[in-house]
Amino acid sequence: MGKLMRSLLVLLVAFASAPAAAVTPEACESDAILRGTIKPAPDFLPPSAVDARAKLHGSLRFNGMDLYRASRIDEICIAVLVDETGVPRDAAVFQPRRLALSAGERSELLALRFSPAEKAGQSTKAIVVVRWTIIR
Repeated sequence: MGKLMRSLLVLLVAFASAPAAAVTPEACESDAILRGTIKPAPDFLPPSAVDARAKLHGSLRFNGMDLYRASRIDEICIAVLVDETGVPRDAAVFQPRRLALSAGERSELLALRFSPAEKAGQSTKAIVVVRWTIIR
């Protein structure tokens, strides 16, 4: 194998194994990543800080194909800020970081309804993590 071919192979292997090439399941549940993304909403608790997570009423009707086409990554993590009555107040992609929801995608997520999260027996504001995955 020639020197140029070996260099190209090393470059391809390095590119294919780069950490930014995929979103791990841990990234979707990471409080640190979530908190770093949702700084303007400190009163919304991450999933690990509530006793009972907010639960979606009905089924998730969200088409993330435009996000997938923009990212080329099979898994996208979205944070939905749900108030103490179960109404979504905001939504944003937090992994991969370079993506943003379109107005239509955001509207789809804000139209969802949840049972509220609970902390110490009381309804509380919480972050719901929506993991949108392409299954091949």
